[in-house]
Amino acid sequence: MDLRALPTTPPEPAPSELDVPWGPRDVALAVAALVGVFVASSMLLAFMVAATAGLSEEVAADPLAAVTPGMLLATTVVLQAGTFGVALGFGPMRYGLSWRALGFRPMPTGALLRWAAPAMALNIAVGALYVSLVENSAPALVPPDLAEQLGFGERMSGATMLAAYLVVGVFAPLSEEAFDRGFVFAGLIGKWGKWPAIFASAALFAVAHMSFGLLIPVFISGVVFAWLYWRTGSLWPGLLAHMGQNSLAFALAVLQ
Repeated sequence: MDLRALPTTPPEPAPSELDVPWGPRDVALAVAALVGVFVASSMLLAFMVAATAGLSEEVAADPLAAVTPGMLLATTVVLQAGTFGVALGFGPMRYGLSWRALGFRPMPTGALLRWAAPAMALNIAVGALYVSLVENSAPALVPPDLAEQLGFGERMSGATMLAAYLVVGVFAPLSEEAFDRGFVFAGLIGKWGKWPAIFASAALFAVAHMSFGLLIPVFISGVVFAWLYWRTGSLWPGLLAHMGQNSLAFALAVLQ
């Protein structure tokens, strides 16, 4: 038997596809810069509340009650734009590369869907299993209600609803994939190796969501997305799956 005729596993991505000039030090500096972006966006939200609702005793007692969906969306846009900017600035721009160095490498549509669809299905299944396990045994670990977070309990105009979808379903996945996978994971894998880099980038991704109820499912999604980037050499499959997950979550929130 000619062993050469036997099917083989598909080749792994060429080293050059994930071989980036930035490393762990750049990642650490970028994370510090991202903390600054978060502080700035929080200050912006506080300013909008003070400017719109005033400094009444009611607002002082419960500032979050004065936050409107529009304020929240504006703050989120600033945060996500800052996230993408940090990834771009501490990565490709710092080393004179194109933004495509963050992993935005094209791939055939068929291959893109073959990778993205199973990843999305896996993450949704894991998320559903997680909720079923904790909703009775550990209610504090149940993921937060997206409808409440976005203020769907209030009257929202069609324009605000569309803006909310673009932020949740498109812009957030784009900036998060660029930073957590395209920048952080790619910057760590050269020095740390595949799995430590996958777990570290997934942990950062989970912590950034600032919710105990999201830590585990978001971490698992981060592992899947990072592995997908490593396996395909392109950010697009994970980005498409991420957009699909967020779009589904948004649709379910609207239908509540």
